[in-house]
Amino acid sequence: TLTQQLAKNLFLTNEKSFLRKVKEVVYSLYLETRLEKEEIIAAYLNEIYWGGMEGIRLQGVYAASLFYFEKRPRDLSPY
Repeated sequence: TLTQQLAKNLFLTNEKSFLRKVKEVVYSLYLETRLEKEEIIAAYLNEIYWGGMEGIRLQGVYAASLFYFEKRPRDLSPY
């Protein structure tokens, strides 16, 4: 789920182990008790990798919007 991916990105490494997966579930349950769904989605979209070019790593909606569209997210139209 998005919550599990967010938990992994915020608190854990990409290590592949059963223990890491258990921790991911625990963190996910914690996040879901503390945050609304909209807050989880916003946090996820601002944490994920949106691509990059020539060594520039784009992380978060704001950085991706500036890089790809040369506009702040609030200045973009839905189209």
